[in-house]
Amino acid sequence: MEKHNVPNSRKKTVSFHAQKKNESSGDVSTEKIYLDPDESSSEMSQTISKVNDTDDYYSFLYLNLDVAGNANLDGPGPDDGLSISYSDVAYRTLPDTVGSSQYVTTGDSDTNQYGAKGRFNDDTLGSRNEAWLELEMDTRSGYSGETTVYGDYIHNWNPGDIPQNLGATYTLKGAGTLAISVTGTVNKYRAESYVYQTV
Repeated sequence: MEKHNVPNSRKKTVSFHAQKKNESSGDVSTEKIYLDPDESSSEMSQTISKVNDTDDYYSFLYLNLDVAGNANLDGPGPDDGLSISYSDVAYRTLPDTVGSSQYVTTGDSDTNQYGAKGRFNDDTLGSRNEAWLELEMDTRSGYSGETTVYGDYIHNWNPGDIPQNLGATYTLKGAGTLAISVTGTVNKYRAESYVYQTV
């Protein structure tokens, strides 16, 4: 089900789809509203595709969050964080291939040897919040074997719509390690997807 227009025009084949793992801190009812498929229609998906007949791969992380049920309970916190990451022994991000949807910001400092991260302003779209992050990576010379590509999303909010923080920063220090640092307090929810593949 495609709900977005992927701006990358290169042909993609051989898709691998992600498995998911979730964990949270704070209010359980809010976490369910955001990403529990039994409680909402939220979606998080990740796809890895081989680019033509090269050693390059394309990774796409997509979020479609159902936040309508939470509108009167809590308020948005600082920007959310999302990332695509991998082992720097297996891959490297190709220059100028990191892209994102509207309301997701990325910059040169958001890309490193482990992938890319972005900040998602999730309080701008109302009850349906869509976001995506993409990048292309190539296989390191001489590498072969099994590897994992991670998609991470950290949502945060202010319980009772009462801000108790001055903002958040995100770091990506390794594969699957997107982390948030908050000045003050905030409730947060983390969702992780991962794709195993052999290169």
